[in-house]
Amino acid sequence: MQVEDIDCAFKLLRREIFDRIELVSAGAMINIELFARAQQLGLRFKEVPVSHYPRAAGKQSRANPKVVLTAFGELIRICRRLRRLR
Repeated sequence: MQVEDIDCAFKLLRREIFDRIELVSAGAMINIELFARAQQLGLRFKEVPVSHYPRAAGKQSRANPKVVLTAFGELIRICRRLRRLR
């Protein structure tokens, strides 16, 4: 399964997906977990293009070391969980 823009915030999902997938991530890795679990379960999806516009307000937090470390910790937990679910 190939994903072009995994972090796009706009997603339209059927309710049944959440009946089959228990998500444990609460931060930046939620999209990774969602698509990895969908792939493990053989679920299908389709990507459609969306337009991206420059940020109108607020500021980016990705460069914040705390955010990066939290994301890596979450990624490690997801990888372990996905291995157990195989």
